[in-house]
Amino acid sequence: MDTSNPDVWGYMTLAMLKKDKRVNSAFQSMKESIRLGIKNHDLLLDIGKAFAEINENETAKKALEYAMVQRANA
Repeated sequence: MDTSNPDVWGYMTLAMLKKDKRVNSAFQSMKESIRLGIKNHDLLLDIGKAFAEINENETAKKALEYAMVQRANA
C-alpha cells in the first residue's frame, strides 16, 4: 500500500467504516486522504454515504461537500 496515495487512504476509510465501525480512525484516514489531495469524487461520495449510514452526519456532509467540489473541478 502506497501511503502517499490519497485513494489508498480513502479505501482504508471505507474499510474501517464498513468492517469495524472504527469511526475515529476512519475520520483521521479521511482527513489524510483530503490532505494528500484526493480527486476521486466517486470514492468521496461512497465515504460520505458510509458515514451517513452510521449517523455521522456532520462528517458525511463534509465528505459529500468535498466530493462535489472535486466533481466540479474535474
